[in-house]
Amino acid sequence: MSRRALTALEMGLREYGRTPILLALLLFLPAYMVGLFSWIVPDSPVRVEIGVAQVATEFPELYAVAMVPVVGALVGGIAGLFAMQSARTADARLVLTGFDPVEIMVARFGLLVAAAGVITPIALAVMARVLDPEQLGWLVIATLLVTTTYGAVGLLVGIVANRLVGVYVILLGATLDVFLYQNPAATEQSWVAAWLPAHYGTRLALDAAFTPVVDRSVFAHALCYLLVVGTIAALVFRHEVREPE
Repeated sequence: MSRRALTALEMGLREYGRTPILLALLLFLPAYMVGLFSWIVPDSPVRVEIGVAQVATEFPELYAVAMVPVVGALVGGIAGLFAMQSARTADARLVLTGFDPVEIMVARFGLLVAAAGVITPIALAVMARVLDPEQLGWLVIATLLVTTTYGAVGLLVGIVANRLVGVYVILLGATLDVFLYQNPAATEQSWVAAWLPAHYGTRLALDAAFTPVVDRSVFAHALCYLLVVGTIAALVFRHEVREPE
């Protein structure tokens, strides 16, 4: 990362620091949602299909894990939305002062990674009070994948919606995707689930939490999904911050 890209990243972090709502989401929402759902669900046994295996667990353990990608998608998407809203003002001015759009784009994607880096340890620390995952490293990777994928989705939402509308779109979309369509306790799964942004990341998280062996093809699919959505978001982002002719 170049010096100017680092400068743009630092400016973005300061801007995040001056956004109380985003700070509250980053620091409070992961602990609240993971802790709340692991506490309110009934303490009863359940058998769920994880990959090709049937796993016996408890509802609090299942939902403690399931809520980790939910909060990753919610907060990552909103962080991406805020980054795009900033791109329409501050970043365009940076281009006029001599910054390369690619440097600004790298800095903004760095903000998404930073947001994921904050969300992940908080959510997993709360989850660990309920469940000791089989493969913590893969669970970290799965959470980062879901968070950054939805961060890229948030960038795209920011193109067509203002901040208020965009937040509602992210909240609705992420909740429907991860909490409804990817719900591990559902008896049937719609074909739509496989096309949604959190599908493979959520499957990887469940694999990592409950099984001793992770299906690497699920990781590959999640990574490919992130690369495709990230590439589209990067192209759109570059268009938004390009120097006016």
